[in-house]
Amino acid sequence: MEVLGATDAVSAVDMMEVAPRYDTDEGTQKLAAYLLVTLLERQFAE
Repeated sequence: MEVLGATDAVSAVDMMEVAPRYDTDEGTQKLAAYLLVTLLERQFAE
C-alpha cells in the first residue's frame, strides 16, 4: 500500500467484507482500515 500511495496512478479504492458473519473479532475491518490509512498517508503526509 505504501508503494501504491506514492504513485498518482491510483484514482479509486474499493474495499468490502465478503463474509462478516465469520469475522467475529473484526480482524478484516481492522486490516481494511490499516490498509486504507497506509495508502492515504502517503498522499496527505507530504
